Order: sequence, then structure tokens, then C-alpha cells
Amino acid sequence: MSGICILFLCHQPADAQLAFYGQFESYGYTVKVVVDDFTWQVPSVPGLEILSISDEASIVSGFLGVNPAIRKPLPVSAWDKALHVIHQSNYPFSHYWLIEDDVFIPSPETLVRIDVSNSNADLLTASSTLLTSSKNKSSSQEEWLWSQHIPHHLLPLPCAHGMV
Repeated sequence: MSGICILFLCHQPADAQLAFYGQFESYGYTVKVVVDDFTWQVPSVPGLEILSISDEASIVSGFLGVNPAIRKPLPVSAWDKALHVIHQSNYPFSHYWLIEDDVFIPSPETLVRIDVSNSNADLLTASSTLLTSSKNKSSSQEEWLWSQHIPHHLLPLPCAHGMV
């Protein structure tokens, strides 16, 4: 197990996005683009592995419903498909970046700096709330958007929520 893989999560990436994503390979990253829309015509782009996975393949592997905000007939998003890819590949990388296509990264160097300065972090977020007791769990979860979708008893303590 070695190296770092970036999985860019996209619906239908534009040519300019794909060209930008291709730049990360020269910084030592393995780069994959996980496309949510299975009907999209996948181009060939040097330095990129573009993965188009059907909703059904993700569901069969047990990856669905990660994002309850998805409004499709089958509750599968690029997040589910990215987890499917990681699982199917038997985790050959030491670290993975999962980055949605609407995240602004001004240059590959920006991600390299973030990566180096947060090498021990598992999740990068502006802020988060750590819930360590059932006393603060109920009041804090009422303010949390996803508490409408995830029953409180399914979140064992400690748990946390925040903007990622």
C-alpha cells in the first residue's frame, strides 16, 4: 500500500475540469474521476482514469444512500460510486482524497500544501461539533440538517457533524 489517490466526484465533468484534474499526476498523485451520470460519454484524457459506474453496480456492491439529498430514482451518488471503487480495488493506496467537482482548488500546488500540512488528518472541515454524551446529542442534532434523514439511535457516540 503506497501513494495517494485523488478521486474527483463529478456528475458530467467539463473538458476544462478534466484538463485541470490531469495536472495532479505530475505531483505524484494517482488521479481518478468518478462520474455520476452513467450515460455520459467518457473521453480519453492522459493522466486520468475516468470511471463510469452504473447505479446498479454500486447498489449490488452495497454502496448506496451515502447522500440522502440525492434526488434520483436510485439513491446512488458519485460518493457511493467512489466508495465502491475504493472497496473493489482492495485499498491499494495509503490515503485517498475524495473531492466534489464544486470544490474550488485554485492550483494543484494548493492541494499539495493542504495535503502536506494535514498528513495525519482523516477529514478536513471548517468546523465540527463533537458529541460525546447523550445529553448534548439530542439538542445538537436538532440543529443538524442530516438528523432529518438519520435516526438518532443509528449514530453511536462519540459522533460528530460539521460542514465538510
